[in-house]
Amino acid sequence: TELGQKYGPVIYMRLGTQQVVVLNSYSAIHEALVKKGEEFSSRPPWDTFKLIGVTDYGIVMLPYGPFWKQQRKFTIMGLRDFGFGKRSLEGKIVEEAHGLREEIFKKGKKQFNPRLMLQNAVGNVICSIVFGKRFEYDDKKF
Repeated sequence: TELGQKYGPVIYMRLGTQQVVVLNSYSAIHEALVKKGEEFSSRPPWDTFKLIGVTDYGIVMLPYGPFWKQQRKFTIMGLRDFGFGKRSLEGKIVEEAHGLREEIFKKGKKQFNPRLMLQNAVGNVICSIVFGKRFEYDDKKF
């Protein structure tokens, strides 16, 4: 990038109140994420969350460390009980992909926003794992 050519492979900058490090070369990225992965594994606290009083970041924004590892292990074990990471899950995804394709074909050549359809497809995969059934895309309860 232009910044990389001007300032080098590692750039420190501030975007508003957020401190940011930009890596601009393969070697810098490899060193940070592979060789020194643990040092760069965490996520910074978000000022926006602090301003609105959110202190519980959940599993997604949890800082890297022993508690994060414990939560990740617990989450993955729970998901595996529902078929996550197993071949049986692939069938549910393929089945839902066919349903999504049919819904898209129903739209014909009209423009449409696929966001809700994609959300429904993901929700249907989860529902088929947890409840053993899927919903139609036009189902108001879904």
